[in-house]
Amino acid sequence: MAVNCGSLTETLLEDELFGHERGAFTNADRCRRGLIAEAMHGTLFLDEIDSLPPKAQSDLLRVIQEKTFRAIGSSQQQEADVRIVAATNKPLEQQMAAGSFRPDLYYRLAVFSIRLPPLRDRVEDIIPLAKHFLSKHMPSDRIMVLTAQACSRLQSCKWPGNVRELENAIIRGIQYGEDGRIDTEDLGLALDTDEPSSLSSAESLRTAKKQVVAAFERDYLIRLMSEHHGNVSKAAGAAKKERRDLGKLLKRHRIDPESFRLSG
Repeated sequence: MAVNCGSLTETLLEDELFGHERGAFTNADRCRRGLIAEAMHGTLFLDEIDSLPPKAQSDLLRVIQEKTFRAIGSSQQQEADVRIVAATNKPLEQQMAAGSFRPDLYYRLAVFSIRLPPLRDRVEDIIPLAKHFLSKHMPSDRIMVLTAQACSRLQSCKWPGNVRELENAIIRGIQYGEDGRIDTEDLGLALDTDEPSSLSSAESLRTAKKQVVAAFERDYLIRLMSEHHGNVSKAAGAAKKERRDLGKLLKRHRIDPESFRLSG
């Protein structure tokens, strides 16, 4: 069971972890099991542990130490037989020194620690990860591959955003790639300023133009189909374009007119 601690307020985070009893707060019209209860005899993964507010840190420390927890609004202790795995992209040692993270919680969590180097320091992982994301986000009716040039660009990138930036690049590549191929310009990666450019000025201009045109086309088509509720014939008339040509554009951008139809 996983929770991103940075995406929730303190109240919502407590509810997510511990659950609540009926009547514990406004609109709590029934009991709700939290992630600790759901993860019983299993693993609870806490991402962005550095963003835990002070009260949640205290509550989590008690769970780890006493192996029990209490749902919001309950007076009954429940067993907490869970393995806790936590992740952070910030130096917790500095946060402890600043007083924003409890040292006792840190040392309870840091029984085993794994420090994962940034993506730029493990180049051998980049292509396997890229292929994983390609498989993950590829529509079931399509097959696409990364060109050798695209693979080279992926391996030379500095990746300040690490794995998430790589995943976003692959998602862009799937959207912009054509003829079953994802090439360098489809990834939308800016050239690193500290490395020599592998593209000429003319090639850079063509790449930028292709990306801008593709983004404009997609935004225009989405607005067009939304205004005409998925009616391709009416949309083609409004765009002063042949219906067949508009259909080809929609297919190229993988826009399904049916998704814009009014239900009922």
